[in-house]
Amino acid sequence: MLLASLFLSLIAGQTGPKSTIRHVTDPGDNRFLLAGQRVDFAVKGIPARGILDNIAAQASLKVAVAGKVDLKPLTASFLNAPLDHVLYQLYPQVEGEPTVRIARPYLVLDEPSVPKLETITFTLHDSPVRETLRQWGNQAHVSYTVAADVDGPVSISVGNRPALQTLREILKQVDAYFTIDEGILHILHVGSSPQLGMTIKHFKVEKVSCFEALGDLARLAGIAIEATPDFKMQRRTSVLADDQTLGTILGEVIGPDFVAESRGWRVFIRKKD
Repeated sequence: MLLASLFLSLIAGQTGPKSTIRHVTDPGDNRFLLAGQRVDFAVKGIPARGILDNIAAQASLKVAVAGKVDLKPLTASFLNAPLDHVLYQLYPQVEGEPTVRIARPYLVLDEPSVPKLETITFTLHDSPVRETLRQWGNQAHVSYTVAADVDGPVSISVGNRPALQTLREILKQVDAYFTIDEGILHILHVGSSPQLGMTIKHFKVEKVSCFEALGDLARLAGIAIEATPDFKMQRRTSVLADDQTLGTILGEVIGPDFVAESRGWRVFIRKKD
């Protein structure tokens, strides 16, 4: 019921009670990620501030936004998705993206704590990610850390590309992402790929929205789900399944016109070609 009410309020454009907006200068309990915290939302053209308020409410936080941070309307769907990764998915394209940090009781969007970085030029083929990052760091002139489980080869060719855009290209190939804390980049792995062949013992939903059904299934299977904007989360569905694979149940929920694929850290729902 909580998911259904959240979904309906967002679709209707109701963003709930507004949080106090202020620029937080005291870092307090300043952690750059909330380990294990997961969130749900499905929105279309809703102001980003309303989305952030609802996400923060799920994590028992309020939102504080620096005055110069521009929050534009967004269209996105995530279910049972890691909070820290979702926040960085919301602002993926610009060099001067906001810094996201935790200063309890606030989720803070601040002006970037990393200055405009150098542009990057290099060509690498099947290069270990740590060697790739070493060369990237040398050109970007930035400090960074890499989690132990970030691994894999990278092939990339860029010329005078902004540093953060180049970094995203690198990390996308090894299912990783970055956060920024006190001017240092922290590079983290987003988790293992969902297994669509895993068996679900029992799953039952009756005349609920796809948003609610997919949310229940995501938590039952311990996965995250993302969907393209053309997937209708408000469509009603009923499913009864015993000893079926995750892929089979997803197919029943999303219908014949869409397909579910395992992509890195999440199951991705898109329209069939």
